[in-house]
Amino acid sequence: MQRFMNKLNIFLITLALLGCARLAGAQTLYPGDADDNGEVNQYDLLYIGYAYGTVGPIRLEDDAEFSAQAIPLLWTQTFPNGLNYAYADANGNGVVDFLDILTVGTHYGQTHGDLQPLDYFAGIEGLDPVATIDGSQLTDPITSGSTIQLPILLGSPGMPATDVNGVAFSLRCNHPELIQDISLDMSNSWIGNDANAFHFVSFSDNPLQIEADVALTRFGSSAVSGSGSIGVLSIVIEDNLVGFIPAGDSLELTVVIDTVIMMSSTFGAIPVFSAPIQLMVYHQNALPSPALPSPDVSLHVFPNPINAAIQITCTEKIEHLAVCNQLGQDVPFGLQATSERQVRLDVEALPAGIYWLRVQTPRGIAMEQLVKE
Repeated sequence: MQRFMNKLNIFLITLALLGCARLAGAQTLYPGDADDNGEVNQYDLLYIGYAYGTVGPIRLEDDAEFSAQAIPLLWTQTFPNGLNYAYADANGNGVVDFLDILTVGTHYGQTHGDLQPLDYFAGIEGLDPVATIDGSQLTDPITSGSTIQLPILLGSPGMPATDVNGVAFSLRCNHPELIQDISLDMSNSWIGNDANAFHFVSFSDNPLQIEADVALTRFGSSAVSGSGSIGVLSIVIEDNLVGFIPAGDSLELTVVIDTVIMMSSTFGAIPVFSAPIQLMVYHQNALPSPALPSPDVSLHVFPNPINAAIQITCTEKIEHLAVCNQLGQDVPFGLQATSERQVRLDVEALPAGIYWLRVQTPRGIAMEQLVKE
């Protein structure tokens, strides 16, 4: 009799679960893919942040594996795009909470099925709030070993970002080989200055690229308005730029804010215009002093190409002079000064090749490429 009752209970439970599955339309989800686009990424956190604190039916499965999990019963709440709140409950415990944020981290980068394109609106300059990287406070030239801090700004005093519930984007740069270390601190963002927000930053493990995925979202549908810094990007330039930048030269490092999605208190998309920043990184032998090369200083070198000796005339007083090879190493030469603005160099002993002449003056530095035959 007891065995019969156990089988009956199992049968009734099975029927109930099948009924629940029918109620949910036999839908399935992958834990962490809160926007159900086929990939777990920073944009899923906008959904979890918006639904944070809501309660619904518990799933029968947990998030131990990234696999399709049945939704036995849909939640009563849906996002404006029609997606059910059940997708925001990443770990299936029946409440959207911090454990769901951790689940996104656990399955970050996982994909399934056909990836769906992100639905976002690129802003228009002058019409929409802007996301920028601010380099206005940089005063010293950027060279080997430099540490620079760049605030990431959202909105401006003239055009603040209004009704912001969350924002997510990616950061990318064009010359990862120039960067020794990079980090992003979002602890003092104006979006979370009331401690009612969380942030997420994930840097790529690939040493051949610099890419960061970023999300900053409020807890629940409590939007804020404002402008200013939402984070500070810290970049440490490589200690030795030999092999990356020719001696006496520079390279433009561009950092881009890419694919910005910002959501409102009604979970509607807010267009954002994003602008990159271009930073000049100088070879360590290009700038022996804080002064940048001055366009007011010019050199006349004759002859060039060189066989044995050259005459150098400068428009300013010559304070210091150096010649370096393509590896950035100073090379020996003979020097005879004929006046404070004119010198003669003996380079007969140098092997044939390309060299750089660097002249320091009171008004800055002048550079000239030399060809030794």
